[in-house]
Amino acid sequence: MRDYSHYRPAVAAAFERSDAAARAGDPGEAAREFIRGLVLASPEEQRRILAAAQPGTTNH
Repeated sequence: MRDYSHYRPAVAAAFERSDAAARAGDPGEAAREFIRGLVLASPEEQRRILAAAQPGTTNH
């Protein structure tokens, strides 16, 4: 499991749910939770998340 402790708790929880849904084979729920985390993130967190999500990267 990835470590999301560097994000605020609500953001980290959304990303953890996204990972769990992806592992369970539910890409739609995984996407919804990822987007929820992105929406809840602060502008600085959003910049880090989007920078890490560029093509060729796998971490957020």
